[in-house]
Amino acid sequence: PKVKTETDLLLERLGMNVKTKKEIKELKAPMPGLVVEYRVAPGDMVKEGDPLVVLEAMKMENILKAPGEAIVKSLTQEKGNAIDKNTILITFE
Repeated sequence: PKVKTETDLLLERLGMNVKTKKEIKELKAPMPGLVVEYRVAPGDMVKEGDPLVVLEAMKMENILKAPGEAIVKSLTQEKGNAIDKNTILITFE
């Protein structure tokens, strides 16, 4: 069995672990934090589990991963921005 990380458990609690093939339109912040860096650029093809953005929250760096396959359309926040929960970080085509 796969060992679950703190992030996996948090996403489960938020109901974001659902394994369905749905159209992904955006990636929202699961918690308030600071945008540390993006690991993708517009036009990049991503697949499930690819690291997309590093978000610092509660003195920890959290790597938000792609929920499925998609093409990055735009990065909606600047590096260094303080963001609220549910802020859209990335939009997909």
